[in-house]
Amino acid sequence: MSDSTPLEVFLLFFEVIISLLVQETNRYYLHFLAKQDEGPSPQIDVTFSEMMTFLAIVIQMGHDIRDTLKDYWSQLEQFYTAFFGNTMLHDRPSEHLAIDKIVVLFKGIVVFKQYIPKKLSIRDSAYKYTKFVIHMAIH
Repeated sequence: MSDSTPLEVFLLFFEVIISLLVQETNRYYLHFLAKQDEGPSPQIDVTFSEMMTFLAIVIQMGHDIRDTLKDYWSQLEQFYTAFFGNTMLHDRPSEHLAIDKIVVLFKGIVVFKQYIPKKLSIRDSAYKYTKFVIHMAIH
């Protein structure tokens, strides 16, 4: 073990997890394709090597923080870093990405106010003041 490289030590702990990431990524992509009526043409499966490359990019992004994702692959002199462009294409393949969206209930306090002209507020609600409430619509 004294002759082990850092990569070998890393793989000793994470090889099973990375293999599971590869397996589940490919499974999710096939499931995504099955739900599409006229889906994209099937791409080849993600390999262990590609997943390692992707994880290397993600780790490096943590050390080299940019404003937007495309800045990592920018050719502009002030942003250019050869590592990202030489390691993986930015839009590999962007037209075939499957993004799983989820909405999470938020019970916190929002400190900013948002003005939505067409949305009625409690003060602007269609509230008819009579002896009885005839109609009330609060949005």
